[in-house]
Amino acid sequence: MDLWPHQERIIEQARNEVMKGRRRVLITSPTGSGKTRVLAWKLKSASDKGLVAWYVVHRRQLVHQTSRVLSSLGIEHTMVMAGEETDHSANIYVISRDTYLRRKDWMNLGEPALIVIDEAHIALGIQQQIAEDWPRAVILGYTATPLTLSGPAMGDVYESLVHGPTYTELIEGGYLVPPEYWEAVRVDTSGFRVSRATGEFVQKDLSNWVKKGEVIGSAIDSWRRIADGLPTVVFAPGVAASKYVAAKFNYAGIPAAHIDWSTPEEERERYLRMLASGEIKILSNADLLSEGYDMPEMRAVMMLAPTMSTARYLQRLGRALRIHPGKDKAIVIDHAGVLSRHGLHTDWERWTLETRGKRKERKEKKQLKKSEKSIVCPQCGFVFEKRDTCPQCGFKLGKSSNAKPLVEHPGEVVRAKGKHDYDPEAARAFYLDLAAYAREKGYKSGWVYHAFVKKYKRRPQWEWKNLPVPAKASETARNWAKYLQLRKIYGERKRKK
Repeated sequence: MDLWPHQERIIEQARNEVMKGRRRVLITSPTGSGKTRVLAWKLKSASDKGLVAWYVVHRRQLVHQTSRVLSSLGIEHTMVMAGEETDHSANIYVISRDTYLRRKDWMNLGEPALIVIDEAHIALGIQQQIAEDWPRAVILGYTATPLTLSGPAMGDVYESLVHGPTYTELIEGGYLVPPEYWEAVRVDTSGFRVSRATGEFVQKDLSNWVKKGEVIGSAIDSWRRIADGLPTVVFAPGVAASKYVAAKFNYAGIPAAHIDWSTPEEERERYLRMLASGEIKILSNADLLSEGYDMPEMRAVMMLAPTMSTARYLQRLGRALRIHPGKDKAIVIDHAGVLSRHGLHTDWERWTLETRGKRKERKEKKQLKKSEKSIVCPQCGFVFEKRDTCPQCGFKLGKSSNAKPLVEHPGEVVRAKGKHDYDPEAARAFYLDLAAYAREKGYKSGWVYHAFVKKYKRRPQWEWKNLPVPAKASETARNWAKYLQLRKIYGERKRKK
């Protein structure tokens, strides 16, 4: 089996950790770095020595998928799952964690020398139990995101961490395509409840929020502006919301489909093929495609599901970064505040084995990763680094804007509770009145933009710049300008005190 250079390094580092007596080793490497080939090599190596090895996945639906991959690599194995005949003479067994829990007291699979745990950031409690049940086995976990929100932390289960290549190294080496980030909407998530049990947003709140007209409407508009015609996967908060998203895109004349874990496997594969071929443009899901699916044809990913989990965000991002002929970038459209909360891929290049205590300390200090070098163009939402002018629309940023981190830049705000009194016609008229006032006073176009944002908490539409400006500003616009001036004066006096 041929391996890439970075895969050989991963295997060598993992071997060295085991030789030091560390039997529970975690490997972390970005999505698309060739996880399956590394794990398959380890399984085959153990089997060739006559040892028993297990490949443990977190969902029974992934048992068949993993089996197909191992078969394509020529690795003999057997599945352990209801409805499948298990070959007890085999050395390699593919099994789900739930199946293990149900059958562990009576199944006869021999004593494993190697247990490979796929997507090791999920179900840490079960992994702890597996390690306790088989203390002599080497436990080799693999994940792109060694973070958890609740329950055991990665450092509570694993003894050492092996780093694979970084996103930057993989992109520079041609193993992944670079992402192009767009913050289409700035989301205020303060109104969402957070579950104490999971540490994640309450799904019901998110689902209701997505069904608000302004949310899905802006998603369709931004897709047409940024990724029109490109095969796109949408991550929605929950099955009901995902179905709603697909229906709305179809209603707008954009071919779309929805899939979830209840969708028959044949139908899921059919929709994936339709997305790859261009028969549909949008494939909406809740969390099905976050892990375990390779879709290199995907050109864009839209985030419609706010999440507290950096791991979930990076897993979704990684789906779009796989290389494909003719694909030179992956477009990331943020409608869920994930960029402002979690940063960019370059902010998550190095990891540590975080224990439960360290995780609590991090949360208390609110040490979330934020990009200190990337900014969002307030004109078009394009995310870029180290420039004074947006490379997408040419908008010039002032020094104060350019110095701020991504999360502090203005953007259209969609509030969690969806309480808006926004009238598009009135907003357009107000914008033109502001432009008339700016012309009268000799103000620059940037003043019009910021005055509008302070009023409506959202960006003015791009095409409004080309509309004719009234000869005289309305009294409403003049009063608003006076209010902004007074607020500025009051703020300056307060700072001097």
